[in-house]
Amino acid sequence: MVEDNYKIVRLIHKGLADYRFQLKYLFIMARLSKNGLISGGISNLVFVNQGDRNVVRSKPDQVRQSANTKKAAGIFGYISKRDAQYRRKLMQLCKLVTDDRYAYRHRSQFYKMATSHRHTLEGDVSIVEGNPKLMEGFGFNRHLEWQNTCRFFPEIQLDTEMRSMTITIPKLMWNRELKAPPKTHTAKLRIICIAALPDLENYQNIELLKEVTLEVYPGKQIEETRFTLTELPEGQLLFVIGEIRFQQSRVQQNGELLTTANSYLWGGRIEKTTTL
Repeated sequence: MVEDNYKIVRLIHKGLADYRFQLKYLFIMARLSKNGLISGGISNLVFVNQGDRNVVRSKPDQVRQSANTKKAAGIFGYISKRDAQYRRKLMQLCKLVTDDRYAYRHRSQFYKMATSHRHTLEGDVSIVEGNPKLMEGFGFNRHLEWQNTCRFFPEIQLDTEMRSMTITIPKLMWNRELKAPPKTHTAKLRIICIAALPDLENYQNIELLKEVTLEVYPGKQIEETRFTLTELPEGQLLFVIGEIRFQQSRVQQNGELLTTANSYLWGGRIEKTTTL
């Protein structure tokens, strides 16, 4: 049976339409995309698209789930849904450049952040009670990593009592603190500060607290820049995201992916104060 399925799949990719009538007995939830890749299931085969590649897997035998596996699946489903909403709002606010595997990678890291403090599957899940430090260093674009192009790191100081945060960007000079990709002439640095409540099931789960933009180009030194955020919200995840976009002399294919680096630089939280 599996051998027959593979034969049919090969015929589809070769464009032999005469054999497509056989698929009406095998297609359950599958479709053929414009670029000739299959997505979905055919009989006991599952097709997954990874960029321009078609990956074929066999469906696993049915496994009886225990109470713990059901709970774990429920937790993962909860976090996956909230992560998708969070990412959608984040992209609307910040317009970050991301690679084609960003969503999968972010969901996995978000899950680690949200569950690292849990020692049991019992009880409700709260993402905001997770460890935001685990998001530090996560890059949105794997084609150009932040640490490979930025030879500096902002100094970030959080004052939980005053509910304030001070961010200091050191002096910047082209080809000293910034390692520019070939054929680029200027760079735009953004420091983005956000507060997030990912557990909220709506699109108001992220607040843009502040965004600072600096432009760097050859022959100009940017002096040290310091700014302070006050009245930070309590009981929310706080993130500082950095992005550097280099401008090319001539636009090339996949230019943004090859000339933009962005990453979570810092994560923290101010615990909610309780009054007796």
